[in-house]
Amino acid sequence: ITTNVKENQNYSWDNIKYFKKEEFTCKCCCGLNNINLKLVQVADEIREKIGVPIIVSSGCRCSKHNKNVGGVSNSRHISGKAVDLIAKGKDKSELLKLCQDYVNQGKARYTYTNNKNMGNAVHIDIL
Repeated sequence: ITTNVKENQNYSWDNIKYFKKEEFTCKCCCGLNNINLKLVQVADEIREKIGVPIIVSSGCRCSKHNKNVGGVSNSRHISGKAVDLIAKGKDKSELLKLCQDYVNQGKARYTYTNNKNMGNAVHIDIL
């Protein structure tokens, strides 16, 4: 699988097909939204490949919200470089495989899921 994310690309919301900036705003209503557009581009491409709508279950987090949801103190969600995604109607293993392809190609840093507290969500982050 090849991807379109380029290291020196100029990222713009104009190039994002499936997501709106508001979807990545901190869920505690503080208004924080420092989402990294490179990450949004990765999520957008994953959405294109999986072929179903994707829900952002967790995007940006302020430090207080991150602590309240049990996030690690140095969570990439705080810096806008992590997102948890749910692919509607798809098994999370399929979404995890797509995310892992981006990690394997060096276009994302890390991806994982767990049954304990993430439900159907898959975490993916960038450097």
